[in-house]
Amino acid sequence: MRNTLRKSEILRGYSVFSDILKNGKRAQGALLQCHFTIRRESRTTPSVQVGFAVPRKSIALAVDRNRLKRLMREAFRKNKAPLYEAASKKNLQFELIIMVRKADTMQARQISLATIENEWNALMPKIISSL
Repeated sequence: MRNTLRKSEILRGYSVFSDILKNGKRAQGALLQCHFTIRRESRTTPSVQVGFAVPRKSIALAVDRNRLKRLMREAFRKNKAPLYEAASKKNLQFELIIMVRKADTMQARQISLATIENEWNALMPKIISSL
């Protein structure tokens, strides 16, 4: 598996996000939370699609929100293989939204890629176990 994040793997659109947030399941960690839905796989889309969000209410500056989204994309890109393997074994399709939980602007500037990677690696077994 290539460690890339293709355009077809990224969720876009208000209606898709709101549907997952309203009807999906949720897994939480200390820093990140993940909303997800599980469907039978259709052959036209990848088995895992992901979206990233940072609430404006918790982090006011766009610079900090964009940095956190960039770090979340990188952590997902580097550590997505177990999720893809689980989806392909059970012939399922995951749609995920990875969000930052409550953090203020000062905390956001101190968050590193290693912190987000550790948090994502802790969340992934919770998501896989919900199959």
